[in-house]
Amino acid sequence: MKLNKSMLGIIAGISLFVGFVIISVGVGAIFPSMHQLTAPLICSGEVKVESIRYYPSSGGVGWKNHIYCIEQGDQREITFPAIGVTGLVYSAVIFALFLLRARKSIILPVVTR
Repeated sequence: MKLNKSMLGIIAGISLFVGFVIISVGVGAIFPSMHQLTAPLICSGEVKVESIRYYPSSGGVGWKNHIYCIEQGDQREITFPAIGVTGLVYSAVIFALFLLRARKSIILPVVTR
């Protein structure tokens, strides 16, 4: 496998999808406290995660997760920025892992004379 620009684009797209959709949104919906790892990049104060259970009229149970930044007594919601930053961080990690896996094709062979 030769690592060219199109292959880097495909790897970047896969990394972004897995980082955002699967990890940040999917796993973050089940474990919303995972966004506290990257929240200091957005919020310099205290980060609070709030999960609210609700019962829709169709039956069943639903959950609403909210992430708040509390700075100097002011509370503001940072749910979407937290999901975005978490997705970017995990996408970068996955991209780096893909590149490490493909490092044999990146390193040029030694030419002997």
